[in-house]
Amino acid sequence: MFKNYLKIAVRNLIRHKTYSFINIAGLAIGMASCFLILLYVLDEMCYDRYHENAKQIYRILNEDTGNEEFYSTTPFVLAPTLINDFPEVTKITRMVKNLGEIMVKQDENFIRENNLFFADQDIFDIFTFSFIKGNSKTALVEPYSIVITKKMAEKYFGDKDPMEKILTIKVENDLYDLKVAGVLKDIPRNSHFRADFIASMIIARNIFEKMEERFGFSILENWGFNNPFTYLLLPDNYPASKLEQKLPDFKKRHVPDWLNIKYHLQPLTDIHLHSTHVLSDIEVQGNITYVYLFSAIALLILLIACINFIILSTARSATRAKEVGVRKVIGASRSDVIKQILSESVLVSFISLPIAISLVEFFLPFANQLLRTKLTVNYYENWQFIISLILITFIVGITSGSYISFYLSSFQPVEILKRKLKPGQTKSNFRRILIIMQLSIYTMLIFCTGSIYRQLYYLQNKDLGFDKEHVVVINIPNPEFLQKYESFKNEVIQNSGIINISGAWLIPPTSNRGTAQIYPKNDPDNKKTIGLNAVDYNYFETLNIEFATGRSFSIKFSTDEKEAVIINETAAREFGFKSPIGEKIKDFGNREIIGVVKDFHLRSLYERIEPCMFVLNPMEIYQVMIRIRPGNIPETLFFLKEKWKQFVPIAPFNYSFIDDNLNKLYESEQRAGKIIGYFTFLAILIASLGLFGLASFIAEQRTKEIGIRKVFGASVPVIVALLSKEIVKLTIIAIIIAFPVVYYAMNRWLQDFAYRINIGFGTFILTGLVALAIALFTVIFQAVKAATVNPVETLRYE
Repeated sequence: MFKNYLKIAVRNLIRHKTYSFINIAGLAIGMASCFLILLYVLDEMCYDRYHENAKQIYRILNEDTGNEEFYSTTPFVLAPTLINDFPEVTKITRMVKNLGEIMVKQDENFIRENNLFFADQDIFDIFTFSFIKGNSKTALVEPYSIVITKKMAEKYFGDKDPMEKILTIKVENDLYDLKVAGVLKDIPRNSHFRADFIASMIIARNIFEKMEERFGFSILENWGFNNPFTYLLLPDNYPASKLEQKLPDFKKRHVPDWLNIKYHLQPLTDIHLHSTHVLSDIEVQGNITYVYLFSAIALLILLIACINFIILSTARSATRAKEVGVRKVIGASRSDVIKQILSESVLVSFISLPIAISLVEFFLPFANQLLRTKLTVNYYENWQFIISLILITFIVGITSGSYISFYLSSFQPVEILKRKLKPGQTKSNFRRILIIMQLSIYTMLIFCTGSIYRQLYYLQNKDLGFDKEHVVVINIPNPEFLQKYESFKNEVIQNSGIINISGAWLIPPTSNRGTAQIYPKNDPDNKKTIGLNAVDYNYFETLNIEFATGRSFSIKFSTDEKEAVIINETAAREFGFKSPIGEKIKDFGNREIIGVVKDFHLRSLYERIEPCMFVLNPMEIYQVMIRIRPGNIPETLFFLKEKWKQFVPIAPFNYSFIDDNLNKLYESEQRAGKIIGYFTFLAILIASLGLFGLASFIAEQRTKEIGIRKVFGASVPVIVALLSKEIVKLTIIAIIIAFPVVYYAMNRWLQDFAYRINIGFGTFILTGLVALAIALFTVIFQAVKAATVNPVETLRYE
């Protein structure tokens, strides 16, 4: 029986080639889109799940309750204090990464490495790392030891056995000879951090102790100084909420009252997709919003493809009614008819499957480039993906054919064979609903794409309060450079291609933050957090930041470094300084306010401008910025590189431009905009295929009517309008339905930005016109073709 169903299904597909092509093409494109996004979603959802204890590992987040901001960095003293206070904490480890530029010696050269971590020994008891050589229990027991990945072993030791060999690293101009105590398999790509080297924590302690000597205050025991990332392991089935409830009391016991902080536990498996609110993260993470968004788009595109199938099937149902009637007369039951039609739709779906897989393979490199991933399909090992493909294909086939199979099987043979059922008149209302759904979906996607690109354009072109063009930023490699900093500046500024030079703790755009606690003038009983930035002379001049009142730091005033402070307009407003010039900030060294700068964006436009004060401290800067003339940039950069070699021969000349750094802040939004744009195009393509097929069928059914109208004098434009008015009406209804839904969705997305566009009436009008134009363009070809047929040809045999 099944063989007979299959034979008839194949015969029907061959007989109706145009509709078969439209259905197969639409389903293939829809399934390929769905499969690509499924690969991406499965990849994003599996981060960090390879660890044996993944469900019991937590990262400690540090919340600044004053600013309502979350940080992934914690105090150095937190880990030992926690494990002493809470016996339920099985293991705890700290990981230090942000210690400036770290170099590894290869032969006589030093190579910069970005993925070198310092960690406690317990890291190997918490996380699952596969040791090729060495032992996880003893790997970091010796104080100056290091574990490296297979890739780094090959890079630095070639074919030689690296075990017990010495690897020399340079941190802040200090050399450390470390013994290789283990070789790991390369860290899986689906890890929220990627370590190439894991070295003993004692090195980080040494560096912090030197910083203590330089700064003159405690770091290792300071609850206000955050640097390590802290992870802990809880016993099986121990609820993390139970420990988290105890953390407020822990804070009261150990943390100074003036620190407005709160500790939270974040599950390891949540880190990659649920950390968009976390600052100073270990690496750039993913975003669950985009996982949901792309998943929804995949389902919508697949739905459009299924709707195409249903629309064309219902349109052609009258032409198949006689076939159903004859089958029932010769004894076929209703279930036989249902099975026959479902087998046809499932066959179409499975014919589409290899085409969809071919499209996935063809576009996968492009998708990887766009998504910045390394997605692969191993059909022999990735059984979850294969099962998903087969299930999706089967569900698509059943979904596409279920309605028409039940509808056609309900026909009575007598009614069919007496020709009471006329072609083109079956279930037209249901078909209209499906067309409206299709048009609504791609209208929403057009609206989303347009709104995302408008927001990106706004982000990239908003006045930031400073001049972002042609400013080079260089990270200071070590404190010793500061001894040569003045000489470096004096020589660099002599070049005609250099306009200005300065330095600071923080240069925009930055995700880092310096803070201080002061009593506002308008609320003297409650300390508030204010941003703090140590800058060099000419900081504001180099960035072309304007002053609202007062003056900048100047070498003419010898007291500026110890006694002066500059604030921004937000600080003046929120801290109650109505006439700020000459006011003293008593709880911050009694410094006098000498100037108020106009507000500028130090961080991304996700965040509002915070109150901030600036102090002069040229010997504590972390970055140098140089404004260069736009005339001959390559020549000026070459000059800077040569000067850098002269002053810092041990460190490479690594630089960036402020405008490039700003663009990088919104890379995820740019990628999302591109992805949604491409899938919007696919949605329009699939929907247009369906509309084209439907228009072709309707024109075919109304051929005689059109011929008669032309005989009575109807012009081509009149006929075209007659055939197109239905789609215009349905498109307008679809637009009206789509707008409230997409307006709500886009407003939710825009809430993540402190500065955002307004979705005005013009956006709705433009989107509606684009959607209408696409629908009209799709059907008008068939309408014109039908309207220009000679009526003699259509009425010859009447």
